[in-house]
Amino acid sequence: MTRRVPEIALLVGLVLSGTFAAAVVALEPGFLADAESLLVTVALSLLLLYPFAAFAVLRMDDPTWLLPPDPLLAVALAAAAAVGLTGAAAGPALALVVAVFLALPPTIYNAGHGGRLRSLPALPTLAGSAVAAVGVFGLGAAAGANLFLYGLVACAVLLLGGAYYTSRVPGRRAERRAGAVVSAAVVVCLAEYVLLGG
Repeated sequence: MTRRVPEIALLVGLVLSGTFAAAVVALEPGFLADAESLLVTVALSLLLLYPFAAFAVLRMDDPTWLLPPDPLLAVALAAAAAVGLTGAAAGPALALVVAVFLALPPTIYNAGHGGRLRSLPALPTLAGSAVAAVGVFGLGAAAGANLFLYGLVACAVLLLGGAYYTSRVPGRRAERRAGAVVSAAVVVCLAEYVLLGG
């Protein structure tokens, strides 16, 4: 009798990403002294890990026994903060993108699998994501930084807030409201680009 074991996918992802990171550390002299190389290595390791983790989560009947949502989010946020602070010297835009990329999937998992984020009120979360996105993009525009990277982070935050709102508040009206808030935030970001980055 055969049984599906999607947990193995998570193990495969961990082995692949860990092997890649170990190979870079072993083969790249002075790796730890170069913050930009560290950021790129973390990002590529996550690109190897997250698809396998997503497969395992989607195929498991109850992934929370293996990946408890709240502890996983706490570890991800701590790691994202460490990556952001370590990589800030190489370039705050790249450090911010990698930190958000590290924390975003565990945040989505937490909200979707009964973690503490699931109890956040829907409308304030949507509004907060819009304010955060506008703030992040405005910071990048004012600093004259790489606006493409800041724009990626702003889009990720906006889409996460909109998706959370529409998952908590069903119906067409909620979708229109989320679309209006996200669109307004995009317009403000464009205004910031014209006024500060142009």
